[in-house]
Parts: sequence; C-alpha cells; structure tokens
Amino acid sequence: MSQAATKAFCTLHAPKRDKKQYITSVLVSAVKKEKAVPFKLQVDTGASCSTLTLRDYKRITSIVPGQSDTKLKLYDESVIHPVDSTKLYCAVNGLTKKVHFEIV
Repeated sequence: MSQAATKAFCTLHAPKRDKKQYITSVLVSAVKKEKAVPFKLQVDTGASCSTLTLRDYKRITSIVPGQSDTKLKLYDESVIHPVDSTKLYCAVNGLTKKVHFEIV
C-alpha cells in the first residue's frame, strides 16, 4: 500500500466537541466478506493497544473468542486480563485495514 493510502486511513475526521475526545465512525467486520457494522470509536494514537468490549465484539461477529494470557497495565497501574485478542477489518475513508484489538 502506498504511503498516501496509509496516511489517508490514519487521518480520521472527528467533529468538534467540547471535550478533548476524538471519536469517529468506523465500519468493522470480523470477516472481509461479512457486512460491516458501524461503530463509534475513540481514537487514542498514544495507546499501546486498541481495546474492544466483549459486548461490542459480539455485535460484530458470532465467532467465539478463545482465551488469552495477556495482561494489560492501565494508566493507574491496575492490571486487567483481556478475554482474547482479534484482528478486525476496519474501514475508514474508503480504505479497509486489519486492526488488532484486545477484547476486554
């Protein structure tokens, strides 16, 4: 993929808000040929990983997640154990990329 195409995918439009949160609508699917589900996601370019709740994961697909031994250390030093991890197809600005998510 060209550098311009990669940059277009990473450039998300977020409407102005009073809060300093960047939320955008993304079409998400577990299998490329499945119908994508629209999701509003908060974008955090400084995060070490992207997370998705188990409830939201179940809205996207009926594929049962496995088990994970991953531990995520949060900003407040607490630790959570994700259910599993997955790669989902995310479409923004006409481009589709596979994005890694930890299911929490």
